[in-house]
Amino acid sequence: MLKRHKVRLLGYALLATALMLTILIVACGGDEEDEATPAAATIDMDSISAMGSAMAEQMATRMEQAMLDAIAEMQPPLSEDEIRSLIEGAISESAPEGISSAEIQAMVDSAVVAAAAEGVKQEDVAEAIGTALEEAFKNQTEPLSQAEVERIVRAAVATPVPTAAPTPAPTAAPTPTPAATMAPMAPVESRLKVSKVPPGAQVTMMWKTFTSETGPMKPMYEFIINTNRFDGEYENTMLAEDWSMAPDAMSWTLNLREGIPFHSTDSYTGTNFTAKDFKLTLQTAGREDSLSAGSQWRNLGVKDENFNIVNDHEVVWILDRLEPLGEGWLAEGNVAGIISQDYWDAVGEEGYLDHPVGTGSFTFVELDIGSHMLYERVEDHWRKTPDFHELQFFYTPESATRIAKLLTKEVAIAEVDKSLLPLATAGGFGVATSTLPGTNLFMMIGGLYYDEPVEIKIGSRMGETHPIAPGYIDGDPLRDLRVRMALNHAIDRNTINEIFFDGEGILQTILGIPPTRSDYHPNWAPYTYDPDKAKQLLTEAGYGEGVDIGFITTKLSGVPEAQDVAEAVIGYWREVGVNVRLTEMEFGPLLEQWRNRDMGQTITSMLYGVGSDPLSIRNNGRYAISSVSGGTESQWEFHELDALFAETQQSILPEDILRTGQAMGTWLYENHVIIPLFFLSNKVAYDPGVVKGYDVAFGFFGPTRYHEYTEAVFQ
Repeated sequence: MLKRHKVRLLGYALLATALMLTILIVACGGDEEDEATPAAATIDMDSISAMGSAMAEQMATRMEQAMLDAIAEMQPPLSEDEIRSLIEGAISESAPEGISSAEIQAMVDSAVVAAAAEGVKQEDVAEAIGTALEEAFKNQTEPLSQAEVERIVRAAVATPVPTAAPTPAPTAAPTPTPAATMAPMAPVESRLKVSKVPPGAQVTMMWKTFTSETGPMKPMYEFIINTNRFDGEYENTMLAEDWSMAPDAMSWTLNLREGIPFHSTDSYTGTNFTAKDFKLTLQTAGREDSLSAGSQWRNLGVKDENFNIVNDHEVVWILDRLEPLGEGWLAEGNVAGIISQDYWDAVGEEGYLDHPVGTGSFTFVELDIGSHMLYERVEDHWRKTPDFHELQFFYTPESATRIAKLLTKEVAIAEVDKSLLPLATAGGFGVATSTLPGTNLFMMIGGLYYDEPVEIKIGSRMGETHPIAPGYIDGDPLRDLRVRMALNHAIDRNTINEIFFDGEGILQTILGIPPTRSDYHPNWAPYTYDPDKAKQLLTEAGYGEGVDIGFITTKLSGVPEAQDVAEAVIGYWREVGVNVRLTEMEFGPLLEQWRNRDMGQTITSMLYGVGSDPLSIRNNGRYAISSVSGGTESQWEFHELDALFAETQQSILPEDILRTGQAMGTWLYENHVIIPLFFLSNKVAYDPGVVKGYDVAFGFFGPTRYHEYTEAVFQ
């Protein structure tokens, strides 16, 4: 069973204890242990919204008294530091954690106007803040978090406010004294340091790797369409202002945002984003050597004639096949980050790979293979300037090392095996969960190839002959449905879930479609754990004495436990008579082998992002020969699946997409073409003395998105 994994967990606990003692001795020189950081108090937003005028007046009185007490120890004129201390101290001591932007802005504006003038009276400062707060509570609007409150305060204090000129006297007016300029507050650490599982391919451009491995590059790139990190809906908050589909779903028109600059380098000044950059990005993603779903892009259409550039900021993408879900292709989960045609022309492909530029909120500094990726923030970024001046991803394969880096405060955020998260919390560190489930963890069954050449009838390679796969093996046991069923029924997913993910994983059946989705079919129940049935199925297939298969393990960025989960699954298989030849491989070579259809009699671990739209149900057969891969990356070569997928590709109306997609999903489910495991929310541990816990981690391939939204703790 999982005895060795339970022993491993006990070992982790002992390691954790020893590690904590070591860290405390090193950090404290053998003195008393530091107290754990207390958890932040939570505020009932409904109660705050219901606060009446009496409570508002009481709060204003408290604020005013707090200000008077503080000012009593000072003598005017007040310095910048004293003003800042007054405002922030009053808010932290007297204001609730959730108050509106109108409240804070009014309070801060009044305080700054009053306090920035030389010779201001103590009572004026207190009265200004007290009055502003009282008025704000009488006009309550939507609440903000404490992090948002502090950000608004910092922004207001950092902005010089001119002092109103005094009433002119009959004589010449004195020369006005300029208002004090307040420097913005600095984060406790200027560089946000993150320790994570190394990506399978450590590269600088997204077309050079698999989509799920692009996380460390996302700080420097942006996408055509944004995916809301809370509900997965599409937003026009990135590079496209709006978009529309033609009635026949054969083209999409995009209006692109103006005035968005690409990053500059020491020898190059970035130009603004235009339609030609959109075209280059899609064409690069669709290159023959692209690892980022290249054949799928080619099948959609990325030739020169597929792009009608109306002007710099309007482009019509003309497709080679209908696609009513074009938004899904242009959103972050699929499209590569937008790259610059002008920069590509200036430095070439190799120059771009050496020093890439994008339009994201961080700009590239360096990639040290096997060590780290380093960024600097973009000042005054058009969307949001990050709190941290720098961002550094440390590539750390071992979970014990990642947790040690966090506990010794070498890093502020760490991807940690969930079994070690209690160590982080015991040390006073926080744990953040992604705002959406981000990952499918599953196993791809190889060898499901045709035993003869087949003509391709759909896609960009229509009419060509699809050759026999290099990985085809005559008599491959994985081509037998009974063997695949046995592999699925042999696994106790609930126990694995409890041991490795604290029971928080959602059992998976269909790739990319969790049971929380509206297009999930109720008949897709998780495969049952039934080792006796698994043995019976193997016997019926002629493998009663055992069957041999290969298994390739690899480190998967975003799920540190993936290799241990694979070992647990293999243990279950061995118990029912499946003899597994275990091989470890780097992700890059594995991906090439997989794409080249060279996975005969072999299974491997995989992970993908969770789809938030119907695109995933419509394209769930994309590894069929006639899928959007055009036959170049097919892993599931079945005539029935080809026909079902062809039907999905002709669906335009939502009800037809649902019907055909579920029919294809049912075929995939009944034919056991993968080993489904779990949908997972990403978790990271973080140092609350450096970053706020709010929105540290996100879905969609791990805690690497939207680092401009990671809130810093300020000095």
